[in-house]
Amino acid sequence: MNLTTKYRNAKKEKAIEYLGGICWRCEEVYDREVYDFHHLDPNTKEYSWTVLRRYKWETIKKELDKCILLCSNCHRLAHKEMRENAVL
Repeated sequence: MNLTTKYRNAKKEKAIEYLGGICWRCEEVYDREVYDFHHLDPNTKEYSWTVLRRYKWETIKKELDKCILLCSNCHRLAHKEMRENAVL
């Protein structure tokens, strides 16, 4: 594993810890790769994780404050529910 990958993994670990370390919805604990950062209001999203992880912690924290921590399965279900409840 190269230094950049280690650095990005450490940032994601810190972000997961910052948001509580468990899936907000199912309350299970998973490996780092399973977690997603879900914006409660999609209109406030400024960065995706792939872009955000390049920034300093203060910028990351500001974006995480708009999010909840979800496992990938619960994240997909949350977006399904958002689509089903959308007013067209």
